[in-house]
Amino acid sequence: MRLSSMIFVLVLASASLAAQTSTGNSPVVLVKPPAVASCPVQLSVDRIPNGGVVRTKGTVGAHGQGLNLTFVQPKVQIVAADITVHFYPAGGHVVPAAPSAASVPLTETFHLTTSADTPMRESSIWTSHTAVVRWVELTRLEYADGTSWQASAPRQCGAAPSLYVLVDSAR
Repeated sequence: MRLSSMIFVLVLASASLAAQTSTGNSPVVLVKPPAVASCPVQLSVDRIPNGGVVRTKGTVGAHGQGLNLTFVQPKVQIVAADITVHFYPAGGHVVPAAPSAASVPLTETFHLTTSADTPMRESSIWTSHTAVVRWVELTRLEYADGTSWQASAPRQCGAAPSLYVLVDSAR
């Protein structure tokens, strides 16, 4: 190999190593949901596959994503819950690496209820127009004994949906 080829390889190698060196600016790409230390229950969220179309009595309607919510280890039987889903809307958009006003997620709120003789351990919801669900926030719980819990601060109790989604095989 000629000396000029070796010098060219060394220059390119040093340039690529310098490009990978951190300069101290590390933009945040992923935003974690809030810690669940102050939640009265353990909340888990799973995505429901096939979130594009729902058939009801012969008609077809479009909707957003389906989510299965599971309430684990409640101290008292839950009869109602208020849930806020934080999401990005359907359609083309860019999610910047650094937070900006253009990347503010939207929310959709749900009030889930059950009868006093049927404990709420699981519930399924279908969002209206969501494309990318960021996280689900639990804002209020009502218990069978008449007491209730309400988040004292925003982002106090929540869970991010699992990225694991089961899919059917092709028919």
